[in-house]
Amino acid sequence: MNIDEIVCRAGDTLESEGVIATIFGDAGVGKTTLAYKCFPNPLFIPVEDGMRAIPNAQMLPKPGSFDVFWEYLTALDQSAMEGSNKFESIVIDSLTALDEIVIAGILEKHDKQTLSDVGAWGAGYSMLKKTMQAIRKKLTRLQSNGVHIVLIAHAAVTKFSPPDSANDYDRWTLSLQKSTLGTFTQGVDAVMFVAPNVTVTTNSEGRGIAKQVGDERKITMHPTPVSIAKNRFMINESIPFILPENDEDFVNPLAFMFENRRG
Repeated sequence: MNIDEIVCRAGDTLESEGVIATIFGDAGVGKTTLAYKCFPNPLFIPVEDGMRAIPNAQMLPKPGSFDVFWEYLTALDQSAMEGSNKFESIVIDSLTALDEIVIAGILEKHDKQTLSDVGAWGAGYSMLKKTMQAIRKKLTRLQSNGVHIVLIAHAAVTKFSPPDSANDYDRWTLSLQKSTLGTFTQGVDAVMFVAPNVTVTTNSEGRGIAKQVGDERKITMHPTPVSIAKNRFMINESIPFILPENDEDFVNPLAFMFENRRG
């Protein structure tokens, strides 16, 4: 084997692959709108009811079970491999709801009330993790065929205990089971935390008062102490997310993610 003949530049591979990004934030902050506005020609898989604000979006019927959701992914995977897929982006809205229907399927199959009741030694949680990893595998294959993948999740506040500090602190993370969190945050191009742009002042009683600054929201996609976020695009500052009154005035804050990619 001649290494010189098989070596390629990283950029050559990236040109043919899609972007895979995880977007999370509080309810109503604009996660679905961000995916619709910023990712090209998206198809939504609405695992929960969140499409009322975007009536013109292309979407599949809400899957009533994991089996239906899996059929959707299988059909999309097949069309991408055959070159007949007409959608540039696939949006799963939301991972949090997907987590719930996968758990519901496991509990129904085993006639149990909680994952802890399924088998021994955490068998229920292991089943959940393996199912989510199988989903991720199909999504990664879609990505390798040039489809952008957008994974939307709700946010949760958790206690973080850094090993190099004696003090715990709260930070924002995805509202998912611990066993599946890494499946959708590791190996992705970006983990984006969407939140209102706020200022915090202290009242006479010493309590912090948060106030939103206009209608602007911000996208954090770099590591900070208060949220799990990251990116592979060298972005080290929060990005404004602004929705103007007229659609033609909208400027895509994530346009840089699609540069140098064939489409």
